[in-house]
Amino acid sequence: MLYRGCKEANLKVMYPKLVNHKNKYVYATSDLVEAIIYSVKGGNFNYTNIYGYDDNNKRCLIERKKDCLEKIYNQEGRYYILDDKNFIKHKAIGIGDNEYISTKCVNVEKEITIPNVWEYLKQLEMKGALKIYRYPTRPKIYPLDDSDLIECAILEYLNTNNLDYAFIKLEKYHPELKEVINKTKEYIKTHSIEDVKASIKFFK
Repeated sequence: MLYRGCKEANLKVMYPKLVNHKNKYVYATSDLVEAIIYSVKGGNFNYTNIYGYDDNNKRCLIERKKDCLEKIYNQEGRYYILDDKNFIKHKAIGIGDNEYISTKCVNVEKEITIPNVWEYLKQLEMKGALKIYRYPTRPKIYPLDDSDLIECAILEYLNTNNLDYAFIKLEKYHPELKEVINKTKEYIKTHSIEDVKASIKFFK
């Protein structure tokens, strides 16, 4: 079963769109919580919060900017159950194991509304289905120097081929990384794509 979190209500068909990659896709996931996180504006924004895995390989939500979780998720969300026959596994660099894509239109099978996504996520934590890390705590596998966020921007560059666009949002939310951002951009300008891909360590 595949899911798609979406801000729009009452959809019957999903159409391929150009988002963060070079081709138009309908995106879906086999992870229901991931779909719900994508259902609100900024919910999937790595520079403020990351939905990942902790040191015990359990699903977790990590706050990367102080007090951002309530601001992002304290609202209604929804997800759709999709007809999954036209989907294939997404194999782009940096993509998790749960993402699927379709180049064709996809029919919606069902729409489910979450009245308050933040309350839903806290309930999941109470049930032991999700661990929430409030800023500045994080799992040990996430580097304290935020180098994983640098890699997020590198991956966006590799997917869009737009260097300034890839880093401008990172610098907006993490101005303290400006020096490292500038060094990384210079490295990308002076090295091959193969070298840039080889520099990825956190999101291999």
